[in-house]
Amino acid sequence: MLVADALLPRLHRYSAAGRLLASVGRFGDGRGEYRRVRGVTELGGAVVVLDSRLSRATRLRWDLSTDTTFRTPVAPLGTIVPQPNGGFAFSGVIGSRTAGLVWVDDDWRTTHTMRLQPPEPAASYPYVGSFNRSLFLSLGDIWLTGWSLTYPISVRNTSGVVRDSILAPAWFRNAPLEPGALAGPHRLVRRQDWFNSFDVIAGLFAVCDSLLAVVHGSLESAPDASRTHVRHTSATVLRQGSWDLVMELALPDDSQVVGATSDGFVILVATPPRPWTLVRTGC
Repeated sequence: MLVADALLPRLHRYSAAGRLLASVGRFGDGRGEYRRVRGVTELGGAVVVLDSRLSRATRLRWDLSTDTTFRTPVAPLGTIVPQPNGGFAFSGVIGSRTAGLVWVDDDWRTTHTMRLQPPEPAASYPYVGSFNRSLFLSLGDIWLTGWSLTYPISVRNTSGVVRDSILAPAWFRNAPLEPGALAGPHRLVRRQDWFNSFDVIAGLFAVCDSLLAVVHGSLESAPDASRTHVRHTSATVLRQGSWDLVMELALPDDSQVVGATSDGFVILVATPPRPWTLVRTGC
């Protein structure tokens, strides 16, 4: 298991039993250094690390020693997915207020991109870039794409053509997009009131081989508005392909879904900086 600390920045490799095997990384621009880790994945016996501040990808050997680096054509956003050809795809910033996917082949050359414009009228609001996150998930020959503030989730082929849509649960509250929602007197109180008025899509996870988990939550602001935290509250579990509802799953308080496998979820069950624990769930 690989765990990245985005801001420290450090990368840790653990055994399946949770024993620390190796740690690397420090702050900087040089070899073996990072400014902000935004994505990590295993790829052909190696490890690929994306750095959003440096617009750089680093390939590490399995012992976490640095192999090679290259500049990415756009700043990575976080999602990174191995591809059958030995390359990988990652999400990035493509133009003003626009996210997309970039495909890189096994020679680390960019082959093509998929651009995603925020849904109207969201694209015209200045705070969308601060609170609206792009969502991507690869399920074989299809991609799920969406935005955290609103449904639907689009089901696309690898060319980017929308083939189907996943609609919101009946209880989901889309963000009310109103001019001046975050401006004027008492703006900090107004911002938390605005956060309390809607739900967000916190993540998309393939779980238990044939299921999709759409994790939902809410936004919470620090008292001084210095940062915004996404609180995970529930997961809507759907059958892949038909998108039929399997179950609604409540998540433990102060937990975060940080990954998923064929065996279940990987959940962070306490909020840093308190001591925390990663827990694997069963299907």
